[in-house]
Amino acid sequence: KLKVERIDFYKQQISRILQEEYDVSKFFVLKEPRITRLIFFYEEILNSLNVKVRYVLPIRNPLSVAASLEKRNQMRLESSLLLWLRYQLEAERATRGRNRVFIVYEDLVRDWRSVLYRLCDELSITSLYPRGESNKEKDVLKIIEINNFLSSKYQHHNFTDKQLKLNPLV
Repeated sequence: KLKVERIDFYKQQISRILQEEYDVSKFFVLKEPRITRLIFFYEEILNSLNVKVRYVLPIRNPLSVAASLEKRNQMRLESSLLLWLRYQLEAERATRGRNRVFIVYEDLVRDWRSVLYRLCDELSITSLYPRGESNKEKDVLKIIEINNFLSSKYQHHNFTDKQLKLNPLV
C-alpha cells in the first residue's frame, strides 16, 4: 500500500511541475536520457494531462557520450558504453509501436532545420516551425536562439564512425 501511495505522490508532483512549467505551451520537449527507464510512468502522466506524446530518439556516437561521462563523472569507458547501450535499447523497446522518430545527434547540430522538418513530417507536427525563410522579427529571433543553442561549440566530444568501428571495446 505504501508503494502505491508513494507512486501516486510522485505522479502528482510530476504532473504539478509539468503544469507549472509548460501549461501555457502548446508544444514542449522533455529532454532527459534517464527518462527512458520511466517512459511508461511519464506517458501515463502526460496522457492524463491530454498531452499528445511523441518520441524523438537521438542517436549520438557512444564514444562521444562516453567521453562526456568520463569528464563529468569520471566514469570508465567500458561502463559508459554499456550505459549508453542500455539507455538506447530501453528507449527503443519502450517506444516501439508508438509515434517516434530516430535522429542522429550530429545531424541536429550540423543542420537542425532539416532535422526539424523531418521530425515535423514524420511526427505529423504542423504548427511547430514554418517552412522557408521568414522575415518576421519573432521568427528571426527564434532562429538566432536555436542557432546559438544547437552550436557545435557545445559539442566537446565528437568521435567519427570510423573511430567507433575501430575501437575494440565497442
